[in-house]
Amino acid sequence: MTRKYADLMPMMDSSGKNYYKRKFDIDGIGVMYGKMEKHFMEDRMNNKEIECAIDLAEKMSVPCHSNYNGKFDYNHSDRLESIKNELRNSQYKLFKENSYFLLFGKKTLEEIDERVLVISSHVDCLQDKKVFERKMESIHGIFDNAITNAACLYLMKYCEMPDNVIFVFTGDEEDKSRGAKHLIRYLKKNSILFNTIVLDVTYSGYEFGADFTIENDFIYKNQKKWIKRIIKCAIDSKFKWKFIQADTDQKSDNPEEYYKSEKIQKKLKKEDESALSFEDNGFEEAWDDESYMYDKHDISCFSLCLPCDAEFTCTEGDMHDPKGFGVRITNFVNYIAILYELSRISVE
Repeated sequence: MTRKYADLMPMMDSSGKNYYKRKFDIDGIGVMYGKMEKHFMEDRMNNKEIECAIDLAEKMSVPCHSNYNGKFDYNHSDRLESIKNELRNSQYKLFKENSYFLLFGKKTLEEIDERVLVISSHVDCLQDKKVFERKMESIHGIFDNAITNAACLYLMKYCEMPDNVIFVFTGDEEDKSRGAKHLIRYLKKNSILFNTIVLDVTYSGYEFGADFTIENDFIYKNQKKWIKRIIKCAIDSKFKWKFIQADTDQKSDNPEEYYKSEKIQKKLKKEDESALSFEDNGFEEAWDDESYMYDKHDISCFSLCLPCDAEFTCTEGDMHDPKGFGVRITNFVNYIAILYELSRISVE
């Protein structure tokens, strides 16, 4: 099946410099750079672009640990230096670094004059050694969560991103998500209004060939326009994907505050029924990730996850297996494309 890709993807001229394809005017629903039907092209990313993405995945597939107190273990944090090195000459600058997170933006927080979109990708992992292998149709590594770190780096290095999009690489997700907690504290201290897209890998959807999942929909009612645009973008992309609702017990305390998962499911029944995901007892529910910390602090968020083969290849199906796990190259490339598109949707 032919996949479609984002309209604004990096190209390289003969001298090796990057340039970007066509830009369009902002359209009526707040998605930048053209109407939705023009966003995804029939062309695949060319081989050079794909190899750039895979190269970043390999560079990220090295250990990065957090200590018992949630702070980075700088004796086992090669990935942090790799991230900074990759972005040294990019449009994104390191604006805040501490023992819990690295925060990058094109503009300083003071210079951004609109609601901010935080793209949050945790860097901590439980493996102790680098693992990476390139196969015919897949790549294999310690990809929880190196693979989404690489997706971020690709967009930051090679794509023209909106000024209000900031990227954070957090620690301690595998324990108490104190990296996200400290990031929230920092942004609120600076009076920043923001929504968050949490990036992670998932067991869900891989057997169906899904390119991505939208999970843990912790969306407050005042941001219902945002999630409607997100779901519309996912449907219009024509990618294979799954919607995995947040654990309903997590919303049970104040369910009236949230935009209901049932409304998303109702829309999908009409327009993209294949995106619905079921278990024996009804709709599938998502696993915990950093979205729970953002929701705990009343931040509208959801998780954009990349399906992996850990359930089928890892010991006891555990994605923290020291041998790592695999993702399909086509899924990885399409994941980058949809993240690019979702990052352009207005959060106002």
